[in-house]
Amino acid sequence: MRGDFGGRLRLSILDHTPVSSGSTLGDAFWHSTRLAELAEQVGYERYWVAEHHNMPWLASSSPAVLVAHVAARTTRLRVGSGGIMLPNYAPLAVVEQFGMLEELHPGRIDLGLGRSSGGDQIASHALRRTDQDYAPLLAELLAFFRGDFPEGHPYGRVTAVPGQGTMPSIWLLGSGTYSAQLAGAIGLPFGHGGHFAAANSVAAVEAYRQSFRPSPACRGRTQSSQWELSAPKPTKLPSATTTQRTSALCAICLAPQVRCSRPTKSKPGRQDHGPLLRSSTSRSSSRPTS
Repeated sequence: MRGDFGGRLRLSILDHTPVSSGSTLGDAFWHSTRLAELAEQVGYERYWVAEHHNMPWLASSSPAVLVAHVAARTTRLRVGSGGIMLPNYAPLAVVEQFGMLEELHPGRIDLGLGRSSGGDQIASHALRRTDQDYAPLLAELLAFFRGDFPEGHPYGRVTAVPGQGTMPSIWLLGSGTYSAQLAGAIGLPFGHGGHFAAANSVAAVEAYRQSFRPSPACRGRTQSSQWELSAPKPTKLPSATTTQRTSALCAICLAPQVRCSRPTKSKPGRQDHGPLLRSSTSRSSSRPTS
């Protein structure tokens, strides 16, 4: 790859962790791990894992777990989700999971967020997928990361640990113009699913560029826009008595011209210990046989 900033072509990988005929789930995860390791060796920019459910030929049902594993087996490669299907989760859970990943691997984690279910209707029901609109879910997620719920909001008493103050790079993903417009309006990077919705690529890119408004440090703030986010109050809170293989990333990825970066000042007492529990014997290039 060319080293100069103006001419460098940044290549990335989107991995669906396919399960090949005659192979096991363990084989699929081993191949994904090796792919990430090789991608780092040859200079790829990032490695993302998808989210799919009820598809026996695709093993990527838990992106956060696979991201943690791959990040621990690499040292420089950016690793993330492509993406987390936000309506499948409580925003607080996503914040705590990816806040922990960012603490373990500072500056290397991407949180790509999507709107679909990653599965069929039955799987979506089994996941307890919410019917809540996407924008309020995104607003809640950002508010947990930033710790800036409006005064009097009941979730203002909840601190995401880890998560609050430790926000990874957040991308909005989509196959049409909705997420493109939303990402542009709040100043977040956008990734278009050109590998399965190529017909929408031009429209999505144009929508993103037309709606883009710079936001300081990609904190999700806008001046005035129809997409301005505000976390609504929940309709009801529980009371104290309640029972308690692989495809190349041919998607079009756009980042704001105003580059987003983490503060360079380290937290007191914080050190980057790198990947955990990794020894020279654990990185064998051949899958062990049982």
